[in-house]
Amino acid sequence: MAAARVLLRILATTDLHAEIRPFDYAARRADPSKGLSRAASVIARLSQEVPNRILLDNGDFLFGRSYGGLSDRGTRGVVAAMNTLGYDAGTLGNHEFDAGVGMLESAMAGIDRPLVCANLFLRETGAPFLPPDVLIRRDVEDVAGNRTTVRIGVVGFLPPSTMQSTGQAVSRKLIVAPVAEIAAERIADLRARGADLVIALCHEGLSAADGDDLARQLAGMGGIDAMVLGHSHGLFPGPGYDKAPGVDLRRATVMGVPTVMPGFWGRHVGQIDLALDPAPRGWRVAPLAAQCHPVARLAQDRIVALVPCAPAVLRASAPLHAEALRQSGQALGRVSAPMQTYFTRAGSCRATRTVARAMRRAVERKLAGTRWAEIPVVGLAAPSACGGRGGPEDYLDLPAGPVFDADLRRLHPFSDRVAGIVTDAGQLTLWLERSVSALAQVLPGRLVPSLVDPEFPAADFDLPEPATFRVDLSRPASFGPRGTRRGAPAGRVHGLELDGAPLDPRRPVVLATTAHRVNGGAGFPRPDGRTVIETDETVPLAIQLLLSGPEDLAAATAFRLDPLAQALALFQTGPAASLHRPALPGIQVRDMGVNANGYLSYLLAFGGEA
Repeated sequence: MAAARVLLRILATTDLHAEIRPFDYAARRADPSKGLSRAASVIARLSQEVPNRILLDNGDFLFGRSYGGLSDRGTRGVVAAMNTLGYDAGTLGNHEFDAGVGMLESAMAGIDRPLVCANLFLRETGAPFLPPDVLIRRDVEDVAGNRTTVRIGVVGFLPPSTMQSTGQAVSRKLIVAPVAEIAAERIADLRARGADLVIALCHEGLSAADGDDLARQLAGMGGIDAMVLGHSHGLFPGPGYDKAPGVDLRRATVMGVPTVMPGFWGRHVGQIDLALDPAPRGWRVAPLAAQCHPVARLAQDRIVALVPCAPAVLRASAPLHAEALRQSGQALGRVSAPMQTYFTRAGSCRATRTVARAMRRAVERKLAGTRWAEIPVVGLAAPSACGGRGGPEDYLDLPAGPVFDADLRRLHPFSDRVAGIVTDAGQLTLWLERSVSALAQVLPGRLVPSLVDPEFPAADFDLPEPATFRVDLSRPASFGPRGTRRGAPAGRVHGLELDGAPLDPRRPVVLATTAHRVNGGAGFPRPDGRTVIETDETVPLAIQLLLSGPEDLAAATAFRLDPLAQALALFQTGPAASLHRPALPGIQVRDMGVNANGYLSYLLAFGGEA
């Protein structure tokens, strides 16, 4: 009997970052907005609606802030929980290498789904680190109730920037090849082996602004029937992409390919529905629908779960949960002043500057006794919890008193290595221009609807310590969201000072940051040909050393915004910010209440005349 139409549903997760349960270990309380256990219930419901489905994961699943203090970083528990869902295949993300190749290989030994990655190779031999793809033979049911076979090819790709964040130990072993050199060959090979359709797992995001990103390049090659994106923690289809080049938001396609980018932390599940019609040679594939399903929603300023937790995931993760609770309650030191990230991007953030100070101390320890020991070191750090895609509840709010292991992971969730780079104050100014490009241009007589450009992740907003500076927002931003230079010349950052004294642009300084930044991560303007200082300390260890010794907290103010007559801007932050509102010199701040998205809005009057 001839086969009839086959309906196939692709379900996908991405950027789980070890968020298995709807629980915030830093705050030691439930968080219904996230977690694989809730995503698993959405997956079960969507699977029951159709006779044929395939479940995929798009990487960055292994490491996050929840279990960073455990001996194995929680990898065994994460793998056990994911194994209960019956994933058909998956790929790696850049953060899979955070704890080194050895721990990744140990974790992969327990994973019961095929892991594929087409552009990751062993540096010494050139051999693939993982199989580039997998061909899944799936027994399916057509619309007439008959059984037939469909061969599904799944290929995975890492972003080209992966090795920028891994540190020297990993980059000496592995190399990530450009996708353009690999993708067409792998797609053609899958087709030659009989693939009826090809699904690309691309651990890279989709830009809403320009049309020259990896997602569009892959989709434009031809031969891909569906695509799952990630890495940037964005949501597609979703707001902000209505005018993006090559994107049809109504059909949820990128260059004609049905695509999902299902957020992060298990907050969404991606769904792509395809129709497979019999053709003279195999099947003709047509997109039907693509969307992302949330596990929770905001209702009356409160996050409400839409589904219960899957019991199998809770059982598998019970030992991990118990150990994480115990670990998160261990005291590591004390702080005498509260630290929050509610006003980081308005220039006031003791928490982020304290992390920068910790990295500065780590580099100073490394430089002791060297020829660079007398050069001043400036730490640079960005907030890890500062709203944005994390939502209105995702801010650090650490009271004065004991500091626990969970607080340490909240300050900096990933085990990035601290590194330094020898340069000058002029390069530091350019680095800070990259950060404050996230702020909108503010002009007299106008109201800016959002002071912060949502295209810029908070994790790319570096603040210095102990240096301070001023910002002139009447000038246009000189960098785009991915660090690309815009036409506007640098000039927002001025009045750079170190310990209260003006800092000459030619004065030598050492920038203390992460190995990711030093290697060009996030498009920060890394100076070429300068000396790099590698340390053996991770950022969490550097913070722990700082906070476990004599108190050494940084001041809150990193920069001040210049006054601008009759200029207004709205600034959004977490609702609890009302308890900690700082004084912004020269700027009047008016509380405008909580908006429909759950953020507290402040009206900033740059001339003080609101």
